[in-house]
Amino acid sequence: MDNLYEKLTDPRLTKFCIIITMLIFLPGLIIAIIIAHFLGPAAYIPLLPSVLNNPGSIRWGRYGLMQNWISDLGSFRFTPTPFILDCMLMSAGCLMIPVFFYLHKKFLPTPSKISSIDGDTKAAREFGFVTTLFLVLGAIGAFGAGLFSEDRSYFGLHGVFSLIVFGGFAVGGLCAALVIVLKDTFIPKFFGIIILCSPVATLLFVINPFNNLYILEWIMMFAIFAWIIPIAVIVYKEAKEE
Repeated sequence: MDNLYEKLTDPRLTKFCIIITMLIFLPGLIIAIIIAHFLGPAAYIPLLPSVLNNPGSIRWGRYGLMQNWISDLGSFRFTPTPFILDCMLMSAGCLMIPVFFYLHKKFLPTPSKISSIDGDTKAAREFGFVTTLFLVLGAIGAFGAGLFSEDRSYFGLHGVFSLIVFGGFAVGGLCAALVIVLKDTFIPKFFGIIILCSPVATLLFVINPFNNLYILEWIMMFAIFAWIIPIAVIVYKEAKEE
């Protein structure tokens, strides 16, 4: 187990995972949105007269952030290239796990520094474990949401994994924010405040004050981007120095 942990927290693996995730996820998401909006059902369905006679529950409007779920980017009902979102989610889910374990390793206080960080080694380690657990759950949720997309949502698994994604990052982000704000870490403390935007956005989604869950889901995702991207850059620099 110790050998596996050392491999997962290898700085070289961490740097590789961060670079590939940065290159894949955000550019891929932008491309997926553009394709869905301009080449979605409104563009290619008229080429299929037989389908038009049996539209079923297909929505024919163009894809838009104000009226569609993020998951709709992974369905042929809304885009001709659902595999873009599916591959992004699965690859990012796998690549984020070593990064979160490396972050866990850097957050844990060493015995020589424990007095200046936390008076209880066991409590500090348990808190670090909870942070990592939920962040890893969020990564697993991303992989599952891509594997069981809207078109392959057997037994409602896509919805389950979607809840795991946002719930995992909300709770994990909250715990990480508390670690950063209350302890001396290699991450600047003001990032801890930025991270708090993620659980707040998740709470807004639950309350739904704007009566538009679509845009609130996008806000939740952008709130995650707002802290996970700069934190990833900081972690990359930290790993580069090892």
